[in-house]
Amino acid sequence: MLSGWNKRVKIIIGPANIDEDLTDFPVLLYLSSSSGTNNKDVVCVFNEIGANRKKIAVTTSDGTTQCYVEIERWDEVAEKAWLWVKIPSISSVVDTILYLYYDSLQADNATYVGDPTSAAAQNVWDADFVAVYHFYETTGTAIHDSTSNSLHGTKTAQCTLGSTGVVGKCVDNDPSTGSIDGDGNLPATYSTWTVEAWAQLDATPGWGDLWADSTGTEMYPAQIWDAGQYGAYSSSQLRTTSTFPEDGTTWNYCVTKCDGVDTFVFWDGDQENTNGENRTIGGSWAIGDRTASGEEADGRIDEVRISKIARPNHWIKATYNTVKDNVASYADEQESGTYQRLTKIT
Repeated sequence: MLSGWNKRVKIIIGPANIDEDLTDFPVLLYLSSSSGTNNKDVVCVFNEIGANRKKIAVTTSDGTTQCYVEIERWDEVAEKAWLWVKIPSISSVVDTILYLYYDSLQADNATYVGDPTSAAAQNVWDADFVAVYHFYETTGTAIHDSTSNSLHGTKTAQCTLGSTGVVGKCVDNDPSTGSIDGDGNLPATYSTWTVEAWAQLDATPGWGDLWADSTGTEMYPAQIWDAGQYGAYSSSQLRTTSTFPEDGTTWNYCVTKCDGVDTFVFWDGDQENTNGENRTIGGSWAIGDRTASGEEADGRIDEVRISKIARPNHWIKATYNTVKDNVASYADEQESGTYQRLTKIT
């Protein structure tokens, strides 16, 4: 147990939606009156600490080894929170156990728990992440990168902040001139990479870009095609077989990756196509539009991530499932006297 903490909830990550073991994987913990695969009411957390969001800790199964936590959004009024937690190891064979501690009498756990751009939050994202955008912002024009690379962006007036996202809040992109433009170039040109984005489209804008770069041979690796498919611009027109429903309500998870030999596209966690082309990304970048402008996405965009490696297929599938709240289940609240006795018995 974590010394001095009064209350905790046990969290179980079952192997059902984990195809292979994962290392340093960012799991989403969604806290609400209906959380996880068992629709558990965990508002006990808000009852104890209210708005004091950093009076929490997440540990591994030993109850003492802390994990880094990024608080993407904490809404004590609605009693909802979205936490990204870096888990050292997740098994594809047996349950992976975590504990969420919370105690109103504790000092803020700033070493391990932080808001976006804090040192603790940056530690959630491994060194292969080039940039991570949650679009948690509700005011201003700045869009912040959650990694230590600080590849921040600036939104145009036609991008609206504060819309309901697949996780917390998101950006709503206007199909005329909306975009988020990078404040600086990518750190390098990458021959292996992964681009991820969640999109909820209102319509197909003829062509549209969820993410685009200017220097690499891929240039438009996360593109919406005129047929409502997702893909990457290339000579072979790599795209998914699935299409966006364009209903303004359905979120789809879109991924393109290159392993240095082939480029692949994924739809809602599953690989759908490949073209045998080796592409690169690099240079300036934009979200929601090409860097040269003219092909804007029409709808909401959330959780955009760029990695400098080709993420394994099982990692991509697990990311889809954690965002959909399909990997974790929650047990009842335990108070310190209860779990101390349980520890002694076991």
